[in-house]
Amino acid sequence: MGREGNVLRSPTSMSGRSAPRTLAVLAVMFLEVGCASYDVEATDASPVEDDADRDSAPAQPDSGPDDDRPRVISVAIPANEAWVDTGHRLSIGEHVRVTADGAVQFDESVTAVGPEGTPVESWQAWNIVFCVNHASLIGRIGESGEPFFIGPEALFAAADEGNLFLGVNDSKVVDNSGAGFLAFVETDMAHRIITSTPVAVSGTATWTDAGIDVTSGTQVTVSASGTVFVNSTLSCDPGGLPDRPDFDMYEVMACAPHAALIAKVGESGAAFLIGRSESVAAPADGRLYLGVNDNDVSNNSGAFAAAVTLTDPTP
Repeated sequence: MGREGNVLRSPTSMSGRSAPRTLAVLAVMFLEVGCASYDVEATDASPVEDDADRDSAPAQPDSGPDDDRPRVISVAIPANEAWVDTGHRLSIGEHVRVTADGAVQFDESVTAVGPEGTPVESWQAWNIVFCVNHASLIGRIGESGEPFFIGPEALFAAADEGNLFLGVNDSKVVDNSGAGFLAFVETDMAHRIITSTPVAVSGTATWTDAGIDVTSGTQVTVSASGTVFVNSTLSCDPGGLPDRPDFDMYEVMACAPHAALIAKVGESGAAFLIGRSESVAAPADGRLYLGVNDNDVSNNSGAFAAAVTLTDPTP
């Protein structure tokens, strides 16, 4: 069945993710280091109408050398599976690189797309992760973790502890088809912690100076909690208030939930979505600012509490 009448959000950039590498390079690396690997295969079960809670069972990794070298595993992500459990449990702060290929056809009227997804705005009504391409590769940590964008390649630091899940950025995967994605997951990546500091983000200011200078390429990992009131009765956590078109005129980022936690580098830098947690490469050199996705804060109150960690992924 086709999907119609769905222009709700506008696309933004890919949040400063690093440039893709080829799967061939990762495959060679995998063979050279002799790390343990396993595949998660697509199941033969027929799709069901409500697949939001249908997670694949974790596969069991092969035994391998117990050393400090990066570990590489391969994971198959079927086009019509909500989430796939990679079976790898991440620790808070663990650095992970994911590189992916493959194709998903999310509607019979369109050509299949790779892990980068499609930038066509009209499909973003079905996104799980806001402000990124529809049907792109996404991830989450734990069964209830905050979903985040991966795409063809991403390096990120785990903001939570739990199993890494991979999936397709599509809340209606039941009608998807195609080969699906094949991801190579490289865990325990070497890195150096630069600084870690708390930042109080006022709900009464669109932007708050985090007091931190960043360098382009530095990994910026933010976890946040707290409550901001956007009027006398309506409040939200750092995830913001989704599906509120009545607030669209007040949003800094039209694609993001109203009053969600956002960030930028430099006073004139482009805003990017943080939400409850995010780990991205700094898009430029400059001062880090955190804020709320609300350009009229005159009747706001409350604050978000953010923990910001900067790491060098190439020590």
